[in-house]
Amino acid sequence: MDNRAIGIMDSGIGGLTVAEVLHEKYPQESIIFIGDTARNPYGNRTQKEIISFSEEMKTFLLEKQVKMIILACNTITFTVPKRYYEENIPVIGMSLDAPCPEKARTVAILATPATIDSHRHKRRLQAVGGDRNLLEVPLPDLAGAIERGMDPSELALLAEKEISAYGAIHADAALLACTHYPLALNVLKKVMPETTFINPAEVTVDVAMKRLKSCHQLSEVPGKNIFYFTKTTDISKHLVKNMFGDNAHIETISLIGE
Repeated sequence: MDNRAIGIMDSGIGGLTVAEVLHEKYPQESIIFIGDTARNPYGNRTQKEIISFSEEMKTFLLEKQVKMIILACNTITFTVPKRYYEENIPVIGMSLDAPCPEKARTVAILATPATIDSHRHKRRLQAVGGDRNLLEVPLPDLAGAIERGMDPSELALLAEKEISAYGAIHADAALLACTHYPLALNVLKKVMPETTFINPAEVTVDVAMKRLKSCHQLSEVPGKNIFYFTKTTDISKHLVKNMFGDNAHIETISLIGE
């Protein structure tokens, strides 16, 4: 038994989609979340900036004495070096093992430019085999638009413009390789009506909790869920209260480099 909180970090509000899965499947676990909403989006930033900002958030969570950290951000997961994961507690990145429909012949990988540049999802899908046409689709503006709470009709136009530029509108399946994108799933379904969407959040949570189970570190006493943002916005407050209830605590903080 280990009643310490689980730390979850993201470049903004997208990581709340991973925290929500954790909360639904393991309600006894308490969460300390940090979203760098003041400097979002990360996907268009330099590798140096992404690593620096991510180190600040990891340090913040370690100081909160969490028992594990989940990197609920693909851009961070696939940009930071291997040494970033070397801590006295588990540091778990977004999983590459979300199942892809067997019949899907064309698969679009929807992600930020930084994540696409890593080519990690494409290489993983190639490694598991199958005669598939893999389309890497960098979306430079979508995460930021979701973060700002763009009107759904405008968001649909933006998504259609960026996705159609890579010939991916009619893909059989689309991997949501940015944790912001599930927040706009209804919009994406209208833009890509023939597509099955794959969300890695659940398999990421399963991998993380399997690690805690193996070490007998599951919590037995529900604790408080605390959500820190470097800039608290109306949309971040709405999402937290909607996903985690009115008792969830929200606080605005500053990080070292801000």
